Amino acid sequence: TAFISIGFAALLVACLFSAVIPATVAGLCMNAAESVLAQRNDVATARRFLDQAIKADGRDPQPYVLRAQLEHDTARPSGDLAGATMESALAFLRGAVDRDPENSKTWG
Repeated sequence: TAFISIGFAALLVACLFSAVIPATVAGLCMNAAESVLAQRNDVATARRFLDQAIKADGRDPQPYVLRAQLEHDTARPSGDLAGATMESALAFLRGAVDRDPENSKTWG
C-alpha cells in the first residue's frame, strides 16, 4: 500500500505542475490583461500579461485569441489592416487554431 500511496502522490504532483498551476497562472494573467485594458487602456502592459499567459500555458488557445484581438483592435483605428500589426494578429490567431483546430469560434 505504501507503493500505491507514493504512486498517487507522484501522480498528484505531476498533475499540479503540468495542468493545474499553468492553467491558473495563465488565467490570472489573462484577467490582469483584461483589467489593464478596461481600467487604463494600457495596451503594452496587456500584451505583456498575455505573453506571460502564453508562456505559462502554451496549450491553451484563449491567450492566443485574446492577443490576436488586441493586435487587431490596435491596427484598426490606424487603418493599417494590411500592416505588421495585422500580420501579428493573424499569427496569434493561427496559434490559437493550432492549439484547438476543432473549435469553430477560432476560425471566425
